[in-house]
Parts: sequence; structure tokens; C-alpha cells
Amino acid sequence: MTSNIEVIEGIDADGKREVTVACPLCQSENNVNASGYRANNSGVFVNGLTYGVECNSCQSDFGFKAAG
Repeated sequence: MTSNIEVIEGIDADGKREVTVACPLCQSENNVNASGYRANNSGVFVNGLTYGVECNSCQSDFGFKAAG
């Protein structure tokens, strides 16, 4: 089974420890901390990687792609 999760492109996150990303469904802002992802040994977001998020308000899943 394939899941169609919307991915937001171009979030300025490269090298940051935390970003705020708006949910594409409800537009609620979500604070996302890089240390919550296993791929981040240094605790910062990495340019070019896609990160999955569950919205704090509507619980929908979406992703964002870190850009620099």
C-alpha cells in the first residue's frame, strides 16, 4: 500500500536545530526539533533530506524537505 503524504519543498532548515512548518491541511504552525530524528547525529537539519511530521493540531501526516 502506498501513502500519499504531501511534502513541502524548500523549507529553510539547513543547519538549524528547530524550524516552524505550517501544516498543508489545517495551516497550523508546528515547531519541529531536529534532535527528534535519528538521521541527525549533530542535532541539526540537513539540506536535501525530507523529514516526516505529524501535525499537532489535526494529526495529519506531512513532510518537509530541508533547503539551505
